[in-house]
Amino acid sequence: GSCGCLQIAEIPENLKRYYPENYYSLQSNKKKKSRMLRDFVRKRTALFYISGKGVLGRSLAYFRKPDPLHLVYHRIKLKEADKILDVGGGTGSHVLSLQRLGFKKIYSVDPFIERDVFYDGTLIAKKTEIYNIEGDFDLITFHHSLEHMQEQSRVIQKASDLIDNVGRILIRIPTVTS
Repeated sequence: GSCGCLQIAEIPENLKRYYPENYYSLQSNKKKKSRMLRDFVRKRTALFYISGKGVLGRSLAYFRKPDPLHLVYHRIKLKEADKILDVGGGTGSHVLSLQRLGFKKIYSVDPFIERDVFYDGTLIAKKTEIYNIEGDFDLITFHHSLEHMQEQSRVIQKASDLIDNVGRILIRIPTVTS
């Protein structure tokens, strides 16, 4: 009770009904206009903050504040070769941002999206629940999604079954101060 975490007290039977049609994580990932220099700087900086490598990224980081999530990824030693599952990630915008940084083995699962989402021919979001996923993952993430799920202990157990012996589970949930 003192941690300040938010939790849905009683999850309704049809949770989808409570999300408006324009809910941000359920929107399609439209291709944004490319700004090559800006995108290059962001990519180099992000990769430096995540991996701690790259002379150019280190130099550019001097001028850009880090995304706090990139620092978390650095702390857990995330690598581009890691196989990542993002649970409750909507249409995959976070997955897409990591793919643009060079992460290839990553996709999202979310039962509330309209259909599977592909971007440039690659699956980024699958319309399903974690219980339907098989395989071994290096990292499973819950970015502000676990607090929306029923039977959280069961969800965490399934995630635990899906990680290999050195895998990690990252859970981010909102707090009353955020």
